[in-house]
Amino acid sequence: MIALTGLRANSALLKLDLYCKGIRLDDSCLVEEDGGRKILRTRAGLGSGLELVLPGGLWTNVPVTEHFVERSPYTLHRLRESGYLLRGWLSVSSIFM
Repeated sequence: MIALTGLRANSALLKLDLYCKGIRLDDSCLVEEDGGRKILRTRAGLGSGLELVLPGGLWTNVPVTEHFVERSPYTLHRLRESGYLLRGWLSVSSIFM
């Protein structure tokens, strides 16, 4: 497992780890009542992800509906218009959604 200090210091490393492990969504991210929409799996492959902007302006599409995501150590939480990424109970990064 990659050390948190490495993930916090290197957004590209975080992006790669998120591609490989995906991200679980906290209930705070289910925003249909705020005008958001459901994430739908509409095609094969990793096309059903969530668009996020990591620190440094690094855009990424993170898997959220694939089966392997159930085992992901990462969860995304929302507080108003921003997000924050946790691994276990430890903060990894703030996220723009």
